[in-house]
Amino acid sequence: MNKKTILVTGANGQLGSELHQLSKRNTPFNWLFCSSSQLDITNIEMLQNYFNTQSIDAVINAAAYTKVDAAETDQQSAIATNATAVEHLAKICSHQNILLLHISTDYVFDGNHKTPYLPADATSPVGMYAFSKWKGEEILKQYVAENQLRAILVRTSWVFSSYGNNFLKTMLRLMKERSELKVVNDQIGKPTYAFDLAEALIKICQQILLDGKYNFTNTLPVYHFANKGIISWFDFALGIAQQIGYKGNLLPIPTALYPTPAKRPKYSVLDTTSFEADFNLQIPTWQQSLNNCIKAIHEK
Repeated sequence: MNKKTILVTGANGQLGSELHQLSKRNTPFNWLFCSSSQLDITNIEMLQNYFNTQSIDAVINAAAYTKVDAAETDQQSAIATNATAVEHLAKICSHQNILLLHISTDYVFDGNHKTPYLPADATSPVGMYAFSKWKGEEILKQYVAENQLRAILVRTSWVFSSYGNNFLKTMLRLMKERSELKVVNDQIGKPTYAFDLAEALIKICQQILLDGKYNFTNTLPVYHFANKGIISWFDFALGIAQQIGYKGNLLPIPTALYPTPAKRPKYSVLDTTSFEADFNLQIPTWQQSLNNCIKAIHEK
C-alpha cells in the first residue's frame, strides 16, 4: 500500500522544524516540507501548480506571519499569510479532498475571561495580528460549512522550541548576560512546546488518514492545544531560571511598564480537555516539556 503524503508549510518555523525532525523517525507517512521561499502560499497559481505535481493527502499549515507588533504597520503581509493563504489552501484542499490541519492562536480571544477559553467560545481579536489570524479561522469555517472541506483548526499559545526565536531562548540568552531581569507578571496563559504539538498533529493524521476517524465532538472541529499548567510570563521565567541555576534577580512587573505596539491578551488560557478526549492524548506539563526543550538546546 502506498504511504500517505503530508505537506508541511512554514517548514522553517518552530512547529515546522519540529515536524521535520519527527519525520526522520519511522512515521507511516511520506513528507513534503516547504518554506515560504520554496512555496509562496499567498500565490494561488504557484500553489495550484505545486499541488498538481504532487499527490498530497494532508496539509499541516504551520506557516504564519507571527510578528505581533510589526503587524500593526505591516498589515498587508499579515493578512496575506494569515488569511488569504488560508483561503487558497482551503479552496485547493476542498477540491482535491485533502485533509487540512490549520494552526491558529490564543490571540483570537480578547483576554477578558476569568476561566479557560473553550474552543467554542466567542472570539474577539485585538490588534492586527490577532485580526489576521481570526480572519483565517473564519475563512476556514466557511469552507468547512459550504465546500465539504475536511479540516481541523488547532489553536495554541506561547510556543517555545529549540528552533527559531521564542521567549525561552531569549531568557536563556539574557540570563547569561544580565544579573537582573524584569518580566511581565500580569499576562496569564499556557506555554506550548512545539515538539509536543508536532507529535500530537502526527497522531491526528494517523487517526484520520490511516484509521479513518473523522467524527468529532467539537464543531468545525476546533481544538486547543497547550501544555498543562496556568502561569504568567514571570512564572515561566522563574521555571527557566530554576532549571538552569540562574543566580540573578528576577523582578515581576506589570504590562504597563512594558508597553508594546500591539496589545496582548491579559488572560488567554486555552482549555485542552476536548483535544485530549477526542484524540486520546495526554498533554505533558509545561515543566516537563521545558526540561525536555532545554536538553534539546544543549544537545545542539
